[in-house]
Amino acid sequence: MPIQRKTPSYIVEEWILRFVKESGRFPTYREVVIGTGCSTNLVAKAIGIVKALYMSGQPSERGMKELQS
Repeated sequence: MPIQRKTPSYIVEEWILRFVKESGRFPTYREVVIGTGCSTNLVAKAIGIVKALYMSGQPSERGMKELQS
């Protein structure tokens, strides 16, 4: 079995932002886990970060670039 490298949180966050941009809704945990192949702990953290930024009305700079492209 190959050794899996840890995926940085920002990659999962970018995947979530693309999903929101394309579908207009937040993905479920299952959709993110399947879409990114990451552990549920990392996915939960990334979803929490993205939702918190959206709720506060202050998406990150990276998030803004992703939404504008």
